[in-house]
Amino acid sequence: MKSFTSLAIIGLFLIACSDGGGGKANNGFNNQNNSNNVNNRPALTLEQYDANMAQWRCRMFIDCCVDDQMLLGLHDEYNDYESCMAGETGAIVSDYEDNPNLVLQEVVTEAWYAHLDYYGTGCEARPDAEHRAALWSAEDRLSTGLVGVGGACFNSLECADGLECAWENGTCVALPLEDEPCPDGKCGAGLVCNIQNRTCVVALREGDPCNHDLGLPCLDPYDALTCDATTDRCVLKFTAGSPCQSHNECRSGVCNNAQDVCQPSDTGDYLTYEEFCLDLDPYK
Repeated sequence: MKSFTSLAIIGLFLIACSDGGGGKANNGFNNQNNSNNVNNRPALTLEQYDANMAQWRCRMFIDCCVDDQMLLGLHDEYNDYESCMAGETGAIVSDYEDNPNLVLQEVVTEAWYAHLDYYGTGCEARPDAEHRAALWSAEDRLSTGLVGVGGACFNSLECADGLECAWENGTCVALPLEDEPCPDGKCGAGLVCNIQNRTCVVALREGDPCNHDLGLPCLDPYDALTCDATTDRCVLKFTAGSPCQSHNECRSGVCNNAQDVCQPSDTGDYLTYEEFCLDLDPYK
């Protein structure tokens, strides 16, 4: 999976959260752009997506971490929200305007709201595993790389499908093909690494056949599918409150064994911003 966000937000997506309180400043997003109502989510241009992401990054850092926590270096570079916005705005746009090796796809609107659904905009809550697969899918489709095998590259986003950028020499190289070993967990286009035997297999899609009784998984690039026990077909993992038999059937990764229903994760995918900041604080 190639993620566009690695260009401009390296490392940031290890942590974040949803709307919280605790005396923190308001996130500053336009309510229209931050609506949880899927029918009230206007389309965005690349420039608007860029501005929203810059605003999100800067507000989270400034609101959730104090200066002595040095969160991922942003407080080293920016003294306040205004200087952060001045430095961060335009980063995503420039990645495309200055890079002839990338073609932007028409999914920036989907990517922005998937980002909000997963990471949120406050300091106290955790990333929501219910929306993880949607975010990964949207980020993966943000751009298409144009560099072929042997061509020079800066990162894997610039390489065509089925290729990655080798850091050793900065050229695009082929990823493992079907039935080939995948020791690094990476495979070519349309394939996914079966972690049980570290071999590349064809990625399954919703509706493909599977075998629930044999425990054969519905392997897909975004960990979004599970095998339905009734139909033996791959289906989207179940949302919170749905019946389940195992953790793997739930989007949250948590099946309440006592009630046999999917429930939200108590810990989320990662730490909250606030917890992450405290963990970095040398004076705590």
